[in-house]
Amino acid sequence: TSDGLFRFDGATLVRYGASEGLEGDAVTFLAEAPDGTLFAVTNREVSWKKGERFVRLPLPVPPERRRLRGQVLSFDARGRIYVATAAVS
Repeated sequence: TSDGLFRFDGATLVRYGASEGLEGDAVTFLAEAPDGTLFAVTNREVSWKKGERFVRLPLPVPPERRRLRGQVLSFDARGRIYVATAAVS
């Protein structure tokens, strides 16, 4: 969504955004790792859910030099994470 990420448990709607650790409010992709960890991709970062907050995945390319679009995460059988980025010139 363009307003963060929402979780509904049947009774309560909870919003996750910048104050919960998501850098960039436009969530473009969600993925669940084999161990159940939830990953969120925003227009700026890749983060994983730890408790009730999101923790940024440190990528080797600075945010101003990368673009994250579409399905950019994949996991292999060993649980390794693959992230696809597009360079910004």
